[in-house]
Amino acid sequence: SRIMFKKSRKFRELWIEDKEIATVKLADDFSLYLLQSAVYIYTIEKRTHPQTLFEYLEDSCNPEHLIAVFQKLHTLLNDLNVEYSLENQKKFLDFISETRFTYTVIIETLKITTFLSETLINKIAMLFFHAGKKTYVLPLLEFALSVCPNSSMTYLNIAYFLADIKEWELALKYLDYIKEADTEEVAGLRNYLLTNIRR
Repeated sequence: SRIMFKKSRKFRELWIEDKEIATVKLADDFSLYLLQSAVYIYTIEKRTHPQTLFEYLEDSCNPEHLIAVFQKLHTLLNDLNVEYSLENQKKFLDFISETRFTYTVIIETLKITTFLSETLINKIAMLFFHAGKKTYVLPLLEFALSVCPNSSMTYLNIAYFLADIKEWELALKYLDYIKEADTEEVAGLRNYLLTNIRR
């Protein structure tokens, strides 16, 4: 299919100010959907995280390049879903570091996948947690709750994250949401939190 972008106020708001794309050749509907998502995510990033804008795309602003980048992100997410190996974890983290994509990009890309699950979101969130990229963790876990409310796995990971930043009482409240509260892991974390609260 073929799309024409006309220079207009609406177009400038969607895309990058003072730059215009004339004609874009897209291979299929998926590429079109991916491009639309890329434009949407780019807009979010530009407004909320101007210091981490996709600087590596600033010079060319090539939509086909954008599609390729988002296809790679999609592929890396799928690889993690299929096999949560150390190799796939490293490839994903390296890609995020290279592109400087924020959690917004990851969340919006996950939304258009066919393999979205609370388990995958939790794995990605805790991958960032253990890699020291803690600004990604809570937004991803909140997204996991929106996908699967009342998820014991997500509540437990939120409690671990809050304990790590010494929000003991708040972490304890999230543990209370867990239905399987008698498990050894939950009991151990609860005792740890209560010990710190009493200090």
